[in-house]
Amino acid sequence: MNPVRMAVLSGAHVHADTYVSTLRQLPGAELVGIWDHVLHRGRDLAERHGVLFEADLDRLLERCDGVVVAAENSRHYPVVLAALQAGKHVLCEKPLAGAASRARDLVARAQRLGRVLAVAFAVRFSPAALRLKTLMNNGALGALVAAVGANCGKMPGGWFAQKGFGGGAIWDHAVHLIDLLRWMTGDEVKSVFARSATLFHPDIEVEDAAHLQLRFSRGWIAGLDPSWSRPASYPTWGGLQLRFVGEKGTAEMDAFSEFVKEYGEQGVHRRIYGDDPYICMVEAFVEAVRAGRMPPESPLAPAEDGWAVERVVEAAYRSARIGREVAL
Repeated sequence: MNPVRMAVLSGAHVHADTYVSTLRQLPGAELVGIWDHVLHRGRDLAERHGVLFEADLDRLLERCDGVVVAAENSRHYPVVLAALQAGKHVLCEKPLAGAASRARDLVARAQRLGRVLAVAFAVRFSPAALRLKTLMNNGALGALVAAVGANCGKMPGGWFAQKGFGGGAIWDHAVHLIDLLRWMTGDEVKSVFARSATLFHPDIEVEDAAHLQLRFSRGWIAGLDPSWSRPASYPTWGGLQLRFVGEKGTAEMDAFSEFVKEYGEQGVHRRIYGDDPYICMVEAFVEAVRAGRMPPESPLAPAEDGWAVERVVEAAYRSARIGREVAL
């Protein structure tokens, strides 16, 4: 079986190293190169992993079957567009395009070209998330009444904290919660009321604190906290918890709870065990590229879901700006 030829486009995202290391080790995949419009950043990433750096995007696209886009949020749309137009399958870091209208355009293009276009909602592959979705699918809680979610993590810095690059806690962390709520319940957001502020890092240009209240079509309400409220020493990029309240009971998950703490002379070490969601997601995408279609029953998030989440996020930012509930 020939390996699936993959490329990583940009080293801007905090998970770029994870994508590169995963693709280098994944059976059935061959990482043929890295591209970045910021040359020194791409070269540094390539050198760290012993991978070819290619400064010419078109030349790298000629040599691969699929790509992982890990660019700044503001550059997702042009990079994904270039990959699709070159006939490649794409896994893009969230958000898909940074604007619902552009996300819709990418969805339509991928469908027209017959290419896989997926969004990196890796938390779907968490064992806790998969189990909670099974409970929801089985109707174990009865009719939903409410949900409460938090994805509080540390401020990632860099372009995430700069206006114009697509940063901010809502774009960065609320998207995972919104996606999980839609995916697990099969319901759609009807309206959003949001508040946002810059409370923890006064020198940054975007919001680091927010609260979203979502009303869903079936009448239940979700309250979400996506704030960058954790210190720089926090052990993970986020701290995602989600609780559903139904007429027959409640169920909750913690996406980062599978770890063992080791105490020794060198301090405290936090060792993760269990399946790594990012490895599972990349593996699912590689198989989708091999098959030329989205794998059935897979948690891999199709572009249509990325588009739906971006519509909710845009409504949240508008609500925070005008101080009122916004209908979708």
